[in-house]
Amino acid sequence: MNKIDFYINKFAYVSDIDNLDVSFIPAILRRRLSSLNKTSFYVFEKCFSEEIKNIVYTSRYGEFDKLKKLIEAFSIDKCVSPTTFSSSVHNGTVGAYLHNNKFNIPYVALASTENTLSMGLLHSVINGYDTNLFCYSDYINEKPFSVALTVSKEPIGQHFVISLEKSKTPIELEEKELLISLLNKETASIQFNNYRIEAI
Repeated sequence: MNKIDFYINKFAYVSDIDNLDVSFIPAILRRRLSSLNKTSFYVFEKCFSEEIKNIVYTSRYGEFDKLKKLIEAFSIDKCVSPTTFSSSVHNGTVGAYLHNNKFNIPYVALASTENTLSMGLLHSVINGYDTNLFCYSDYINEKPFSVALTVSKEPIGQHFVISLEKSKTPIELEEKELLISLLNKETASIQFNNYRIEAI
């Protein structure tokens, strides 16, 4: 059985946009951001550090509502707003965050249907970078939700191990609920569809 060690030094998550302090985002940019963008920016800001060498951004649907409006506008007017288009693409959020902060690091944007969070987290652990910033953002029951965490091969923070084993029973909780319970130390291990994570 394959096992991979990794460490989580920082994490943040948010699902309530109402009282979210996003004053660190310049007003001219803040006005153009969706509620999902704002929650993503917030968790990025809480977890980002100069040790981050790569960002793994995941979202199952991304800005699907913006994309839907673009398609509707194009079907009527045969043209779309370049600004709206750029903010609707899957990697638009992470690109905007890096551009706004003038950070020059690589990133990848992933989607994997109902396994989007777990596959993105696995990618953060097994890719070639020593320290990744992992982020998952989606609208859950029409409310924005974002979680971010540092994933490091260096022994900094809490120690975890991934065991690559398929689940033999159906997973009853959503992936985000499993991850949050692990981060909050409400449980010492969680099982995704294709692997298990245990706190050491």
